Amino acid sequence: MTVNHSGWKTCEDENLGFNSYLVELIGWTSQGSVTFGREIEQASRWSHSIVWGRLSTDQKTRAVRLCSLLKTAFATHSRI
Repeated sequence: MTVNHSGWKTCEDENLGFNSYLVELIGWTSQGSVTFGREIEQASRWSHSIVWGRLSTDQKTRAVRLCSLLKTAFATHSRI
């Protein structure tokens, strides 16, 4: 899953673009695992840091997978 961040010129563009990407990412990941999509949606709206030590083994596995997806998607973004 890739993101077209080249058009994000302002803070508003970044916010709207990332939100659109997030909706697409949730839908895409939900095709493989409803749990994964639901966790991404909930985590993106979480009001405080998520403590790694409180996650289950399965949650940690999905978190590492999500981090990899995001790193790949935003590898060429200048502000990442």
